[in-house]
Amino acid sequence: MKVYLRPADARVRAVFALVALLLLAFLVKRGAFDFDCYWVGSWAVRDGKAPQMYAVLDTPNAQGYYDLANDSPAWSALAAAHLGKSHQLWGFIYPPPAAVMFLPFTSLSRTAAMVGWRLVNLAAYLAGVALLLALLRDRLRPMEAQILLLAALASPPLLMALAIGQMTPLVFFTIAAGLYFLRTERPVAAGACLALGTLLKVSPVLFAVWLLWRKQYRALAAGAATLIGLSLVSMAITGAEVWRGFLGHCLPLLSRGTISDTNVSALALVGRALGLGDPHSAWILPQDARLTLFKLAFYAVVLLVSAVALWQGRRDATGERLEGEYALVNMAALLLSPITWGHHLLLAVLTLLYVAAWGIAQKHTGPIVTALLAYLLMLQHHDFWHLLPGGLGPVLLPVGLGTVAALLGLLLLWAVNCACLLRAEASERVLPVPAEGLSR
Repeated sequence: MKVYLRPADARVRAVFALVALLLLAFLVKRGAFDFDCYWVGSWAVRDGKAPQMYAVLDTPNAQGYYDLANDSPAWSALAAAHLGKSHQLWGFIYPPPAAVMFLPFTSLSRTAAMVGWRLVNLAAYLAGVALLLALLRDRLRPMEAQILLLAALASPPLLMALAIGQMTPLVFFTIAAGLYFLRTERPVAAGACLALGTLLKVSPVLFAVWLLWRKQYRALAAGAATLIGLSLVSMAITGAEVWRGFLGHCLPLLSRGTISDTNVSALALVGRALGLGDPHSAWILPQDARLTLFKLAFYAVVLLVSAVALWQGRRDATGERLEGEYALVNMAALLLSPITWGHHLLLAVLTLLYVAAWGIAQKHTGPIVTALLAYLLMLQHHDFWHLLPGGLGPVLLPVGLGTVAALLGLLLLWAVNCACLLRAEASERVLPVPAEGLSR
């Protein structure tokens, strides 16, 4: 796997060194809110109290809403038992296998586990970016590859994910590896990677639809086998009751989304506009006919436009075409997710790299500039800046408007990805004029 990353220029090496120091600062940063959720959730499994992982969603709060920050006695007791300094935690909202995969870290002290977990996620992210650059290397000069690498490493969503101990960099790796293995004709490994990502966060399941459409049956079979196998292993550890609670109660609740003003999803934006709860809370959106109609309409638009962009190139099975389609499915998954926090925007880096490389290869500045604008809009999300030293706050906009800007950035990047696919297909249909025709 050859990637042009050797910085020959002293100034480039200096920038890489500064980025390395920045990453080191976030690796040792004190406190990791999401890490503590994984920590306590896995301790629930280790203590033989696995059903208590989802205790915060067992009953509504005092206002009658299901709440990710609900004051559940069972969850609070677990936090008090396994955190040196107990604090309010949001609930564990991930599939049961995620808690099982985290179990080895409970054998370490909390501090060692936190640093180890951050290192694992950073290594996974670096590996994912390296795999993507390996695919794009023929379209990039060394300096261009280095600029994209620097941008990926200094990405605020990555720094945020490291600071709070999120698993999103691991999910990024599973998606990037899925693309790499598909492009290098290893569909079994691709399916297994995407299944692993689905067991960490549910949204990568959308890739299964695209694999089916592209007749990648081996990848689908491997993904299904991995999904079922790891689920059965985790069920043997946690018990079937946990799965019944997650699939029958928690997942339907989470599919409604939360009203929080840091939730980027379009569903949350409309829920706030309709006044369906406290925008400064982690309340699950209530069932509402207007919200349901919007959800169906928005999902229909995203899926229909994406389908048109995909359908135009259905006869093209070249590697670059598959990369563009994969990047588009990645964006559709982000837009369709009912809960999209700031760290989830890290997954958009895959599509950003693809669009940038496509624009460079085609010598079209439009997609590059548009992708950059989309990225800058995403960076207005409040979560990226309040974790920095001194609490700088949002760059330009208040919290609510910053979240709207981030959603617009996602929509813009999705739109330019669609445009790249459609433009590439239109170029393929243009036939060259025969030489003898030019002489007449």
